[in-house]
Amino acid sequence: MQPSYNAIFYILIFWLSVYLFSKFYLRGRENIVINPIYIMIKKKISEGFLEGTKNKRIFKLISALFVILAVVSMVLFYYLVVPLSLARFSGQEAQGGLTLIIPGVTISGESLIYLLINIGIAATIHEFSHALFARSRGIKIKSAGFILAIILPMAFVEPDDSDFKKASLKDKLSVYSAGPSSNLILAFILLGLLSLFASIGGGVLITSVDQGSPAERAGLEPGYIIKAVNGTVVKNLRDFQSALGDYREKELVFVLEVLKPDGSTTIVTIHKLSNETKLGIGIANAPPQGVLGKLVTPISVFLVWGYIVNFSLAIINAAPMFITDGARMISDLITEKLKGDKGKAVNFFIQVLTMLILLFSLSLQPIG
Repeated sequence: MQPSYNAIFYILIFWLSVYLFSKFYLRGRENIVINPIYIMIKKKISEGFLEGTKNKRIFKLISALFVILAVVSMVLFYYLVVPLSLARFSGQEAQGGLTLIIPGVTISGESLIYLLINIGIAATIHEFSHALFARSRGIKIKSAGFILAIILPMAFVEPDDSDFKKASLKDKLSVYSAGPSSNLILAFILLGLLSLFASIGGGVLITSVDQGSPAERAGLEPGYIIKAVNGTVVKNLRDFQSALGDYREKELVFVLEVLKPDGSTTIVTIHKLSNETKLGIGIANAPPQGVLGKLVTPISVFLVWGYIVNFSLAIINAAPMFITDGARMISDLITEKLKGDKGKAVNFFIQVLTMLILLFSLSLQPIG
């Protein structure tokens, strides 16, 4: 897949238009910062903001859970990313990887729209969680705002410096962990919703057929949708596997009700011999047909991108790399236990090593 230069061109035109509009019609306003790279809208927060959360026991209990989840996110980062980095560092071909988001190069089209919307939602929830748990610990919030960097939407909250410096290590860890933990929780909520939508299937879509396989002999082709197996209706992959049962070392006959791309339905009989281990088809969940399918498909895609964005933000932000919440957690913990230059050296080593691990794992493989 070659970079979409049209997409890059349109993105640049969009950003230039937004920048020029802001420069000529919004400049001079104290709450708006206009820069060739980003535009920031900043709003002061009143002292009564989220005042009702202060010293509530429920938030203290949740914050303890969030600290644990932030540590889990940090462990997940190393567990998932270190093998990729080692494979690339040793010259091996690593499967997958963390894709650097470059609009028009690694992602374009509808995928870019889904991505940007989910980034905006994830960033807002992330920063609101920081604000919520800061206020629950009695730390004031000076300001909050929104940033548009080229086309990437971001959000931020700014706690009161004096309040935050006076806060205990426990309170600081509570605030730091709130962001990545809220994203991790949201990621798994979206994954659950995605599983629910996947169960509302319209059958099993055949994506590929192996040459010489039982499926090819029976006349199955990519694009066909399996609606029933031996009289049992199948709505999704789970139903399909259940209807097939254990067939690997047996001679069996499967009677499939199949929907063709032209809308007609036919019956296909597959005869699998005992020395054949598979039917020879690649399969995926087929979206429901009709109006329901038109709704389920975009929602499912939106949920997929929501999961990807929130899970990625959780583990990367929990990793100790200079500007992340994980970096602040590790830095405060180390300086609390190791005073002076020794603590600074250990902290610096951990953060540089983590950054190198991330850099070695990055890929420019297109994802959409």
